[in-house]
Amino acid sequence: MTSDDREELRRLRAENKRLREVNEVLRSATVFFAGELAPKPLIVAFADQMRAGGCAVKSILSALNQAGLRIAARNLRAWCAPAVGTNQTAARTEVSP
Repeated sequence: MTSDDREELRRLRAENKRLREVNEVLRSATVFFAGELAPKPLIVAFADQMRAGGCAVKSILSALNQAGLRIAARNLRAWCAPAVGTNQTAARTEVSP
């Protein structure tokens, strides 16, 4: 196997993995949203659920866009960000005793 063959195989495996992930998100989105125009909290909950399952944000947004929900990554980040002025500490910054 040549180095070009190895590189193409690596690229195709990565693309295949990404496409499988997008398909999984699409299947989940179909069930999750049931064809309705989803409100922002529902979209955020879905994105959080898919991220918790190991899906990349890029794949989630790609699938949602294909399903007709046009959401930019910056909008999703803003929706998921804690409100300014709250005193909540992120879980990853809390130190356990």
